[in-house]
Amino acid sequence: MKPPYEITRTSSSLSDIGQWKASNFRAFALYYFLALEDLLPKVYFDHFLCLTYGIQVLLQEEVTVNLVQEVDFLFQHFVREAEVLYGHQNMRFNFHLITHLARATLNWGCIWSWSTFIPEWFNGVLVSSTNGTQCVPEQMVKNLLMKKALRSDAITLMLKYNLPQNKSVLLKDFLNISHHDLLSSLDIDSSVFNLKVLGVPKKKLASKECQSAIQNYFSSVRELAPLNIKSYYSYKRLLFGKKAIFTTTSYTRSPKRINYCAYMKNDVFFIIEEIVSFNLEAHDATGDVFLLGRIMGSISKEKYSPAPKCLESLHFCNLPGQSTKCVGLSSTLVAFSASDIMKKAVIGFRNCLTETYVVPALPNSVETD
Repeated sequence: MKPPYEITRTSSSLSDIGQWKASNFRAFALYYFLALEDLLPKVYFDHFLCLTYGIQVLLQEEVTVNLVQEVDFLFQHFVREAEVLYGHQNMRFNFHLITHLARATLNWGCIWSWSTFIPEWFNGVLVSSTNGTQCVPEQMVKNLLMKKALRSDAITLMLKYNLPQNKSVLLKDFLNISHHDLLSSLDIDSSVFNLKVLGVPKKKLASKECQSAIQNYFSSVRELAPLNIKSYYSYKRLLFGKKAIFTTTSYTRSPKRINYCAYMKNDVFFIIEEIVSFNLEAHDATGDVFLLGRIMGSISKEKYSPAPKCLESLHFCNLPGQSTKCVGLSSTLVAFSASDIMKKAVIGFRNCLTETYVVPALPNSVETD
């Protein structure tokens, strides 16, 4: 299991579950639990699916009041059935807190807006800003103000110049500069879909498969005239918005991460094999950047929606990018405009032999753990 950049911690073994942090449990519940469909008895899988779906609903950037109220019934059912399945001795206070999530969402907004991951992380920053036992508050204030004064200059230095790797790591560690801090500091032209290709392009001759994919895309969009494609510029990274960075399947500098899966318009999950442009100036204005790759679920697609028998009167709607089992990849190369990207997706499970994938999209573009 290889998470995208937005999930800070990489996956840990289930045998180490006693050492898991809150973000490990969060990632498991949202993205990886569904991989256990064929391993858990159905009654346990269906029960936990109620929690996974409900949390995905409340983490959306916007959600209707009616759907939140339906999720409230779902959480009540989850807590009641937990005692039946796991026994009274395992019912802890956290189960009770689940019953308050829907009401808290109605009062305060979607749960990402009052997440406690950021304050918990900042506790570590405060502890690291002291180096003695005397005058601890003064040490914290002095060191944090010093880092704040240097932070913007350091980010500018790292973006403008190609610093040696050891120097960049030193600045990141000392000033707590994250990958997202660097991305959000880039100068992005918001008038062009908030897209920016990254890195040095490589000029390539267009293969027949590539030409066919691009022509098929233009044929499906009537207002665009087809291009006479002979060559193009190939990139390996694309910045979407201010934080989301997509890569191609051939990008090897992040071997523990998968950032090439995207949720596109028309409810399509897509694996990016190449990022192309026909205009070298697209490095600064990406109005004509295209993605080449394969559509997931060419054989079948099945969405994971809860269906408890006691709540048959409720019909839980499908969310954009909801967790889906996709079987098969398109055999032919397919093209999309980069502006068709809706969200980044996570490959929670992959079986290469059967070409089976379990893929949820990130529920929002605001929260990181």
